[in-house]
Amino acid sequence: WPKLLLEVWHVDAWGRRGLAGYGVCAVPSAPGCHRVTCVTWRPRGTRRQRLLGTGGPELRVPEVAVTAGDRFRLRTESAGSVRLQLGVVTRGLGTFGVALWHW
Repeated sequence: WPKLLLEVWHVDAWGRRGLAGYGVCAVPSAPGCHRVTCVTWRPRGTRRQRLLGTGGPELRVPEVAVTAGDRFRLRTESAGSVRLQLGVVTRGLGTFGVALWHW
């Protein structure tokens, strides 16, 4: 079943962009409207990076966040959570009034 991989970014007062965190959550398997909370985390930077506030490291391959075995080898810290509202349609799209367009 599909999962969502989130990359959350922030912009500071000087217009610099930085990674706020990564999050992974499963898409609900039941049709309908769902509220999902996705917990986020970020790789823990070095002591120097944390003191200078230069931002932390980023994953070279963000997809590594999806596989638990690789993710648990990382040193991470909590980065908050993201609330999502998802509308899920599983099958029979025509019966729900959804038209499929082919480009």
